[in-house]
Amino acid sequence: MRRITKPIYLTVLCVAVCGSPASAIDVRNDAGHRLQELEAWGTSLAWFGNGLGLNDDEATKSLLMDMLFDPANGLGMNYVRYNIGGGQNPANGHLRVGGDVPGWVPIEPSDPHDRSTWAWDWDADVGQRWTIHAAIDRGANLAEAFSNSAPYWMTLSGDVRGNTGGAENIDQTFYSEFGHYLAKVTDHFENNEGIRFRTLEPLNEPDANWWNMPANPASTGGQEGMTVNKANQDALLREVFAEMNAVGVSAKLAAMDEAGHSWARDSYNTYDQDVRDAIAQLNAHGYCCHNTNQSTSLRNLAASEGKRLYMNEWGTGNSSALNGGLTLANRITHDLKHLQPAAWTYWQAIEHRWNNGGWGLIHANFNNPSNNVVRPQYHVMRQYTAYIRPGSTVLDVNDADTIAAHDPAADTTVIVVNNDQATPHTPTYDVSNLPQAPTFTRVITTDATNSFVSLGPASVVNGQISPTLAGESVTTIVMHHRPNLVNNGNFFNQGSVPFSPAPGGGVWRFTGKASYAGPQDNTHDGSHAVELRTDLQFSAGKVYQDGIGDGVGELTGEAFEFSVDVWFPTLDGYDASTYIGLEFLGPDGSTLAHGGDFDYLKRIEPVLDAESNWRVYKSDTVAAPPGAYYVRPVIRFISSGQGVGVVYADNAYLGAVDDQPRGRAWVADAGGAWDDDANWLFDVDTARHTTYVFGDAISAPRTIVSSTPQTAKTLHFDSTHAYSLLSLDVLLLDGGGDVAEINARRGSHQLNTSVKLLTDARFVVAQGAALHANQSIDLDGHTLAIHGRGDVHLGNDLFFNGGTLELNDSATVHLSANLPGDSAIAVDVLDLGHTPMVSTDITLDGALTINQLTALTLGDEKNLVSATGATGIGGAFVQPAIVGTDLPDPGHALALLYEDTDANSTIDRVRLLVTYRGDANGDGAVTLIDLNNLGANFGQAGTWQSGDFNYDGVVSLLDLNALGANFGQTIAHPAAVPEPAGLALLALGGLAFTRRRRAKA
Repeated sequence: MRRITKPIYLTVLCVAVCGSPASAIDVRNDAGHRLQELEAWGTSLAWFGNGLGLNDDEATKSLLMDMLFDPANGLGMNYVRYNIGGGQNPANGHLRVGGDVPGWVPIEPSDPHDRSTWAWDWDADVGQRWTIHAAIDRGANLAEAFSNSAPYWMTLSGDVRGNTGGAENIDQTFYSEFGHYLAKVTDHFENNEGIRFRTLEPLNEPDANWWNMPANPASTGGQEGMTVNKANQDALLREVFAEMNAVGVSAKLAAMDEAGHSWARDSYNTYDQDVRDAIAQLNAHGYCCHNTNQSTSLRNLAASEGKRLYMNEWGTGNSSALNGGLTLANRITHDLKHLQPAAWTYWQAIEHRWNNGGWGLIHANFNNPSNNVVRPQYHVMRQYTAYIRPGSTVLDVNDADTIAAHDPAADTTVIVVNNDQATPHTPTYDVSNLPQAPTFTRVITTDATNSFVSLGPASVVNGQISPTLAGESVTTIVMHHRPNLVNNGNFFNQGSVPFSPAPGGGVWRFTGKASYAGPQDNTHDGSHAVELRTDLQFSAGKVYQDGIGDGVGELTGEAFEFSVDVWFPTLDGYDASTYIGLEFLGPDGSTLAHGGDFDYLKRIEPVLDAESNWRVYKSDTVAAPPGAYYVRPVIRFISSGQGVGVVYADNAYLGAVDDQPRGRAWVADAGGAWDDDANWLFDVDTARHTTYVFGDAISAPRTIVSSTPQTAKTLHFDSTHAYSLLSLDVLLLDGGGDVAEINARRGSHQLNTSVKLLTDARFVVAQGAALHANQSIDLDGHTLAIHGRGDVHLGNDLFFNGGTLELNDSATVHLSANLPGDSAIAVDVLDLGHTPMVSTDITLDGALTINQLTALTLGDEKNLVSATGATGIGGAFVQPAIVGTDLPDPGHALALLYEDTDANSTIDRVRLLVTYRGDANGDGAVTLIDLNNLGANFGQAGTWQSGDFNYDGVVSLLDLNALGANFGQTIAHPAAVPEPAGLALLALGGLAFTRRRRAKA
């Protein structure tokens, strides 16, 4: 085991003003410095998907897939290329391990041109199908289907490895059949596997001459490959496109996947206009013909043709380990700068160890997956993928070795610099011109002896950062622009008492075996790391900070991510489980707002190598659940009981982030038709297609129109520009087995369509955002809950039909709707500072449910509904049944008061007040006035204001006794309430009961 020697790396973290401003590398995020938006990091499943997926070691297979696709603590790849195998001729030899991919029509048909004779095997390719599903489960949201070769029975050689001398191999009479084969497999995946490929690519390095059939066809080895010369690509693509349309696949045609940038450009330029029009995406590999001019020329071609451009394949080949990593870094930097693709794709991230090709980021034994080697290339690629996330904008930086990007979801600016020289290098980066200064930083490096190692924070001095880069290294500088919600993120221990407050506040608490570790410090400021140690006596430890939040309102829908530097010094004997993540607490600041302690915790562990240095580990991005008022970061450690385990943690950051749900995302910077697929980017997982994401694609307010009913599980709005959904029909909210949701993270958005609930649903609106439901809402017997701290406007008619509208305490709800006579409103009265506003008639005579009364105290009050201006509420307010009115003190109750605040004979507000039983008029005191109210209505059906203090529906001796018990009691600061006009005062000694006065309508 090797750990960082601190004196060496203190130099790396030294940040100073080194050189004049003119010599600094300027890092800016403005219109003149923004390049492309990155959609994806990806890999091809050929050839590891088949070999890995067939192995039955589920634990190791899952770990390897986590390392590739987990966005928190793996590479975070989100794009996969699925190889539609042609299937080798059974009379010839098997292909290489992993490359022996089955075909979907494995036996040559009796008449290959008669498609009715094809015997499809829809159970084929078990291994690669497992792998693509595992990738999707871990975060892959984009996929392409591609082909290396037509089925052997469509080839001239009868072999999928190619033809003699690299000649063309597909029989031209089978172009249409080849297109049908690819289209049918693509369609099968969407309709039977739940996988929607975004693109279908029929070619793979087609103009190359290295696809050769072996001299001995029966020999074992090799892989699929098929030459199609430029002169014939046009005709083949035309036939494939025609078959895609005939079958009706949703995937779009992609081409050319030539071996180099200029080759791809040249092939495209040979196509007729109809074929160019058919191609939705230009694909290129990066093996040859690769320089700035050739990359730029392909980029300009794609831009002029209005085509999306993907760098679809490159790998390190037979290069040595670290040299391969430095070459990889150079290639990524060059391509992001000059080719400017929307995606960058590694060839095969995992390779069978005994193929000796050197391509894989990880070398695995497909026959024994526990025998693996993580190569330096893996850690180098992670230097880019871990923080330049999909959705980031690449920034133009005037330095050949540096790439920078801004991630709007996390609000981070990231610098990655490659020093491929043998000697150290100290560049200076000027970050003073960024829109916001960094609030928290990390420095991470990979070199000859360290793999994705966290060096702690970087200081920013006079707006400049000057890291000393080790020779032959790749270094990432992460600058967070949002504040650290954690106090005492460096675990500073003031004095000798563990977990005492640090200067400026910030108390970390612990349970079990946890303490400060004096010798450990990855913030380099003299503070202590946290140590969690488990042994046979102490089996668990937990470190957490008190709940973070203002307690005023719900955090529901707001998203967070927790990251921390972690060191596993006992790696060789590591036999414990370490978790980091989040817990969400209710309004009391101690009770979980969710089911269990581990709901939002993520297990972390060192990757499969011999390193045991400080590394950054991240939680998943988590949106606060309903009822969450506080969030707290947590580190847990549980021993397996077999020995001693030690974990150190330092340099903690908790940041608010923008949650990015998976589904279909609006990608047009325009209004348009809901039913036009061209306006949407579809997730590869078809099960997610009822989640609609309206994000930052628009640059001005846009209207989306539908003339047919639309069914959605989730609508997610996250844009400062307004979306308006306009429909001549209805929006159906159907959560399936879950609660349907419409949420707004940013901006003010309009639902100009009728809404009907098919299941329970919730509106979640973050602080500063607004959601306007301007047409009718039919609850149809279900519950609609309002959450968040934003503004919710409910307009037109609300049809309850036995349903419930639940108003939680945080949101400001504007009710401008007509509530029919069977309405039921549930109010979660926790914070009495927010008021639903009413501008038109409301009829409320259903059930009013008041929840969480234990959080209320004497004198708390809330306007349930309040008129705007002097219009009055109007409508008929009839006393509803109130559920849950028992407060901790039996002498107190929740009064529901209908009030005419301006003496215009119209109800202007409905007020909730915690007061004494007997306080009929809600003025905070039990007096003769209240006794007269009760006497005038004794024996009659009544409301609180007429003396029904226990809400049993009648004014009785029980109510008189309650009034008598509290007579003379007064709230310290009573609310001023207009007294009913003309009410006679009656003496206690001679009650004259009169007929009940009807409440004002």
